[in-house]
Amino acid sequence: MGISNVARPPPALVAKVRAALDALPRGQLLPGPEWHRRHNLLVVVLALHAFGIGVFALAKGLPVWHVMVEAGAPAVCAALACVGQFERRVRASIVALGLITCSAVLTHLSGGVIEMHFHFFVSLALITLYQEWVPFLMAVAYVVLHHGVVGVLEPASVYNHPDAIAHPWRWALIHGVFVAGAAAAYILQWRLNEDIRD
Repeated sequence: MGISNVARPPPALVAKVRAALDALPRGQLLPGPEWHRRHNLLVVVLALHAFGIGVFALAKGLPVWHVMVEAGAPAVCAALACVGQFERRVRASIVALGLITCSAVLTHLSGGVIEMHFHFFVSLALITLYQEWVPFLMAVAYVVLHHGVVGVLEPASVYNHPDAIAHPWRWALIHGVFVAGAAAAYILQWRLNEDIRD
C-alpha cells in the first residue's frame, strides 16, 4: 500500500479545522518590554500570595513546618521566575504553576469551601496576561487534575459538600466545564487583543 492510498480527510473538514485554528490566538506576540512589565507584575502578585498564604496558615493554627510547605511552594516559584537565564515561556510557566498552586493551597486551607474555588478563575485570568499557550494550557490541565486526583485522594481538602466528596470525578468534570467556559472567554479576549495590536 503506497502513501497515495492512505485515506485523506475530506477537504471540507480540513478547511473547517484550519479556520478553527486560525481563529485561535497565536501567542508569544507580546513585545519584550510589555512581556517583562506583565511578568514583573505577576511575580509580585505571586510573592504576595505566598506571604498571604503563610499568614492564613498561621491564623489557622497550623504548625510552622506546615506553614512553610504551604507558603513555600509559591515562594519558590516566585524566586525561580526571576531567573533571567530561563526563556520567557519557562518563566511564564513557573508563574502559572505558582498561581494555580496558590489556588489549590487556598482551597485546601479553607477545607474545600466552594467559594475559594473562584480563586482558580482569577489565577487563570492573570495567567492569560502572558498570552502564551504553554503556561495557559498547563494551568487548565492542573485545575482539572487537581480537582480529580486530589479530590479522590483527599476529597475534604477540595470539596466541602457530601456529594462532591462521594463523587470527586463527577464534580471535577462539573468544575472542568466551568473552567473550560472561562478559558474560552479568556482565549477570545486574548485573540481580540492580538487583533487590536495587529
